[in-house]
Amino acid sequence: MLAALLLAALPTAEAAGYYTTDIGTRGMSRGGAYIAGNRDLSAQFYNPAALINLSGPQMFVNYSMVDQAVDFTRVDLDDSGQVEKTYDTVNNIADPMQIPAFGVAHNFGLDNAMFALGMLPPFAPDMEYPADGAQRYTLIDSLIWEVSAGPSVAYRALPWLTVGGSVFWNLVRAEQTLNANVCSAGTPAGAEPNSSCDNYAADQVDLTVDLKMMDKSTITGNVGILIEPRDDLKIGLSLEPPMEVVGQGSLSAEFS
Repeated sequence: MLAALLLAALPTAEAAGYYTTDIGTRGMSRGGAYIAGNRDLSAQFYNPAALINLSGPQMFVNYSMVDQAVDFTRVDLDDSGQVEKTYDTVNNIADPMQIPAFGVAHNFGLDNAMFALGMLPPFAPDMEYPADGAQRYTLIDSLIWEVSAGPSVAYRALPWLTVGGSVFWNLVRAEQTLNANVCSAGTPAGAEPNSSCDNYAADQVDLTVDLKMMDKSTITGNVGILIEPRDDLKIGLSLEPPMEVVGQGSLSAEFS
């Protein structure tokens, strides 16, 4: 009871940031629970030690189209918190994001090792809404994608223990478009005094802002282990440090 009261007393915190999802059709279908039993080249992402599960040389090709169906209904509240106005619902009209992945693996005749090279973009959707929709002050268009490519190696150090590691070159691109309302609730020339921006046309008070950013050379990696105490039991552990994205970009604004 005390814990519940303490949680209820905490202030609300809201934030947003770049989030990397899982990769590959099989890994996504398992909710990312693919650390120990992985048997394809997506092990480079989930747990490089699991590459030892490959029975021999392998080529990996994965192609996915990710579509996110999102509806957004803007609601304005009055000073008392009651619904004052409800706008027409808008939908995500972006085409499905096309996400290819591929890789190759070979042990080069070594029974206790497996080497791999692959390109593994995480899954992500594209978001686009009508440029004149009620949501335009929050979002018009948003695109974020990442490409990770590099080598991995798995080595069975003991009959029950395999270690692995990967090094990835990453390219991250982010773009976003939205409108800013620059109405000052003033009086246009030749008009009657007016304290409400609602009576102005959108093309008089909207400022379209377009932001673009690209980071072309971030280096990351991961490490993992695979423990097999019995033939019917596998335990996998994987660690990937946080990736800091620092890119060059541009900001453009279209004035009416």
